[in-house]
Amino acid sequence: MTWKTKYIADNYGRPIKISELSYNQTASLIKREKMRLKTIKSNFQGLYERLYVLKSKEDHRYERRNPIKKIIQTLGIKDEMLNEMKDYQNREARYKNLLVLALTYLEKGQPVEVIEAILRQTEADV
Repeated sequence: MTWKTKYIADNYGRPIKISELSYNQTASLIKREKMRLKTIKSNFQGLYERLYVLKSKEDHRYERRNPIKKIIQTLGIKDEMLNEMKDYQNREARYKNLLVLALTYLEKGQPVEVIEAILRQTEADV
């Protein structure tokens, strides 16, 4: 289930509809949320460090956890980023192949209409 946020709390805790934010309000809230993310990351690292200290007293084989990896796993960023990267790489490879084909046809003296049709394929994707 994906959560669709329509409202966000301003600096005073009042709910504001996201679709009605001005440019300055949006930029300010983005800056605030970035700072919150940094704070959460720092807290997460401290908590995992404390967990390591406590667990290592009981069991000397306990391994230190990577809090950044845990954050990425919790947010599900890794899967989304991998899918986006694969899509990007596929598109990039397709564009390169079409450009190489167009250049080859140009060198062989093929009609301009054929080369234009090849290049139009990339334009349709963009």
